[in-house]
Amino acid sequence: MIYVMSDIHGNHTRFRSVMNQIGLTDEDSLYILGDVIDRGHFGIQILQELMGIPNVTVLLGNHELMMLNALTKITESREELRLWYMNGGKITHIDYFALEPNEQLEILQFIRQMPLTAEVTVNGKEYLMVHGAPPELYGQLPSEAEN
Repeated sequence: MIYVMSDIHGNHTRFRSVMNQIGLTDEDSLYILGDVIDRGHFGIQILQELMGIPNVTVLLGNHELMMLNALTKITESREELRLWYMNGGKITHIDYFALEPNEQLEILQFIRQMPLTAEVTVNGKEYLMVHGAPPELYGQLPSEAEN
């Protein structure tokens, strides 16, 4: 079975409820179409949980991109941080900095490797999954060199 979820925004109760309802098995695939973090109090914890499930693909959402930009774009960090906070990122930022340095690095590496799209074929029909906009609208992603 193929499952698709989007815009979890740190809501652990609803995330856990959906996960319990679908009963994800090793034969299933789960696609998260971005925005795991921000607004709710458990975005980092949900991200870490998803990182440990091999049959889950998490696409880059605008909230993960804001986090990555705020934490890695040195020359624009104040503006990027302000934008992130305006969109509910403060709680994620606090939770992120409560992590051990190696956990912080794992989170950033996980976000950097998130694809912008995923192609899935179901019953012979092809689907292109994205968070909310074509990849060219995301602009330039920060590289590891900027960190």
